[in-house]
Amino acid sequence: MAHRVFTSRKLAVLVSRNVSNSMREVVRSAFDFFFYLEDELNTAGLKNEEFVKLSAFTLKCFSKLVFLEPTMFAVKNSDDIFDNYDLSSGLPTAVVGQPGTDDVDDDLSIFVAHPCLQVFRALMKSFQTRNGTGNSN
Repeated sequence: MAHRVFTSRKLAVLVSRNVSNSMREVVRSAFDFFFYLEDELNTAGLKNEEFVKLSAFTLKCFSKLVFLEPTMFAVKNSDDIFDNYDLSSGLPTAVVGQPGTDDVDDDLSIFVAHPCLQVFRALMKSFQTRNGTGNSN
């Protein structure tokens, strides 16, 4: 798969357990890493699309991640996304447009971040509070 999207990096996918076995096998064969989406961690009652983004922060086996919405399509070498974004602040970087230009905005269709369980837990707690879904444990 990495060669088809023009990257030298390894690619991972998060898949819900609700996806059929046959589709999971197709997806598993197309990516370097395959992870199940841990639906029970969605204590804030988020929509699946939102929860998948947050779940990327739990992939501690990686030092840096680039999250692309499933609807995104890579049309050029995507290695520069890994290389050109500074994460020294510890916060995710939205990637829309070119770094250092005015066409980068806050759309998180693509973002670069360091996986971090503390960030995941803090975001889930924030959404639980906002959504009124109970305690934050």
